Amino acid sequence: MDNKKQNIAMRAFALSNVMVGLESTIVATVIPAIVDDLSGIRLMSWVLTAYFLMMAVTAPLWTKLAERFGTKPLILIGTGIFVLASLTEGLAVNMYMLIGARLAMGIGAGAMVQLPYVIYGTQLPTAQRVKQVGNANAAYSIASAIGPLIGGWIADSLGWRWVFFINIPIGLFMMWLICRNYQESFTPNRQAIDYRGALSLATTIIALMLMIQALGAQTPNLGLVGSTAVITVVVGVFFFWIEHRAVDPIIPLGLFRNWSYMAKNVLMFCQYGVLSFVNSYIPMWGQGVYGLTALAGGFLLVPSSVMLAVGTRLNAPLLARHSEKSVVRRWSLVMFAAVLILAFIWQTSSVGFVVVAGGLFGLGAGVVTSTAQVAVQDAVPKRQVGSATALNALIRTIGSTLVLSMLSLSLNTTFRHAIAAHSGKLKIDQLNAISSAASAAKLPSNLVPLLRTILFQGFHWLAIWACLIMGVSLLVSLMDPWHKGGLHE
Repeated sequence: MDNKKQNIAMRAFALSNVMVGLESTIVATVIPAIVDDLSGIRLMSWVLTAYFLMMAVTAPLWTKLAERFGTKPLILIGTGIFVLASLTEGLAVNMYMLIGARLAMGIGAGAMVQLPYVIYGTQLPTAQRVKQVGNANAAYSIASAIGPLIGGWIADSLGWRWVFFINIPIGLFMMWLICRNYQESFTPNRQAIDYRGALSLATTIIALMLMIQALGAQTPNLGLVGSTAVITVVVGVFFFWIEHRAVDPIIPLGLFRNWSYMAKNVLMFCQYGVLSFVNSYIPMWGQGVYGLTALAGGFLLVPSSVMLAVGTRLNAPLLARHSEKSVVRRWSLVMFAAVLILAFIWQTSSVGFVVVAGGLFGLGAGVVTSTAQVAVQDAVPKRQVGSATALNALIRTIGSTLVLSMLSLSLNTTFRHAIAAHSGKLKIDQLNAISSAASAAKLPSNLVPLLRTILFQGFHWLAIWACLIMGVSLLVSLMDPWHKGGLHE
C-alpha cells in the first residue's frame, strides 16, 4: 500500500471512531423526543444500554473472525450493519423496533471501534502506531463531547430521526474510502473458531453489565443483582474451562499470566473509569452546582476534549525523548492532580477550577491512553496482538461501566442520607431535578440553595473516589515490569 492510499485509509478508520463516538452520546439528547413520539418511557434505558452492551460483547469475536477472513471485509461488513441499523432506527415505529436496531448497531460498532486498533497493531511500525492510535482516541473523544450539541441542534431543526439518518452518508463514504485505498496482507488462521468460548464470554459480559447497571440504580433491584451475579460467576467459570481446552481460544488464557500486559489493563481499567466520570459529571456539576444553562454546562467539556487531542499530539515527541514507562507514570500524575483539584474545591469556588481540572485531566489522558494502548500491544507476541487488543477494549469498557455504576451508587447514597436528614422536606425527584438547568427553574426557590449544597456534597465524594481510583492506577504502573512481548523486534 503506497503512502498516499495508506494515509487516506487511516483517515477513514479515524472516521469510524468519529461515528461510534458520536453515537455514544448524541442519542441522549433526543431521548425525550423519542419517548414522547414512540410512547416508551419504560424502555428508555435500553435505547442507551443495548448499543454499549453489543459493542463490548462482539469486539473479541470480530477480532477472531478477522484472523480468519481479514480485517478489510469485516470492517466493511460491520460498517454496513451500522448503516442499515441507522436506517432502521430512523424509520422505527415503536420502541421494540428501535431497541432491536440499537442492538444491531452495537454489533456493527464493535467492528468499527475494534478492528482499526488491530490494524494499527499488526500493519504499522511503532512510530506510526503511536500517531494513529492518538488520532483515533482524539477523534472518539471529541466526537463524544460534541455529540450532545449536534444532537440538540438536529433534534430542534430536523427531528430526532435525523440523528440516525445522518450516519448513512458518512458510513457509505467511509466504506468507499476503505474499498479504494486499504490493502492488507495477512496469513489466514484456518483453525476452528471458538464459538462456544464466544457465546459463554458474551453471556458473562451481558450478565456482568446488567448487574453493574442494577447496582447503580437509585433503588437497586437485589433480585436482579443476585441472579445476574450468579450467572456471571457460573458462566464465567465455564468460559475459562472452555478456553483452557480450546485449540484456538477466543481469549488466550496465557494473556492473564502476562503480568506486564495485565498491569497495563488494570491501569487503563481505572483511568478509563475516571475519564468516564469527568465526561459524565462535569456538565452536570456546572448545571447543578453553579446553575449554568445546559449549553454552558456542555461547553465545560470542551477544554477536556480539546486538551485530550493536544495530548495525543504530544505522544510522538515525548516518546522520542522518554520511555513509555516514564511517559505513562509522569502524565498519570498530571491526571491525578486534576482530580485532586476537583476533590478540594469548595462549593463557592470559581467554575474556572472545574474548567482547569477538566483540561488538565484531558491533556494527561491524551498522552497516557494513547501510549498505554500501544504499550499493551508491545507487551505480547505478534500472534496475540488481535486477542490482546480485544481483551484490552473489553476491560476498558467494563472499567468505564463499573466505575460509573459505583459512583452512581455513591451519589444515590448521598441523596438518601440527605432525604433522611431533612425528613418530609426533600424528595428524590427534587434532587434529580436540580442537576438539570431546565428542571431546576421549576423548583421552589427556597429549596434551591439546599439542593445545590447536597448535590455538591455528592460530587465531592465522587471526586474523592476518583482520586482513590487514580491512586490505584499509579500504584499499578509502579509495579509494572514493562516487559516487551517480542512485537516488531
